[in-house]
Amino acid sequence: MLEAKDLAFSYADVFNLTDLNLKVDKGQIVGLIGQSGSGKSTFLRLLAGLLNKNTGTITLDDVPVLGPSHKLVPGHPKIKLMTQSNTLFPNISIFENIAYELRTFSKEYQTTRVTHLCKHFKIVDLLQKQARELSGGEIQRVMLAKALAEAPEV
Repeated sequence: MLEAKDLAFSYADVFNLTDLNLKVDKGQIVGLIGQSGSGKSTFLRLLAGLLNKNTGTITLDDVPVLGPSHKLVPGHPKIKLMTQSNTLFPNISIFENIAYELRTFSKEYQTTRVTHLCKHFKIVDLLQKQARELSGGEIQRVMLAKALAEAPEV
């Protein structure tokens, strides 16, 4: 499903990732571990099409994942990342934060999908709150619901 072959990336002469290979089959769960600054997040951003690779290939279902220099809007629509940083909009409700990911869908679908996700992550009681009112753990659950709102493949 998701495959990286002979991937290389560098930030000038400061940071290098080389000879990265990964194959993840549908339904497989994979974890990346390593020291702080070792390139885990950079690798994930490459896989999601948010950074341009120097060399190698990245494919999702045998279709190339292109970097930002090849697309007007960076990132692959079927791949979502949940960052460690709080990226929620602070002055709108949690419902609106999650529904924002579904803004091209009907209001009825937005309500159904957001409600389903919130029940699953046990955050229904947070829907009317604003992000700045939440604890760190609540923010993480909301961000996970937001990342999964469009039901990405990866």
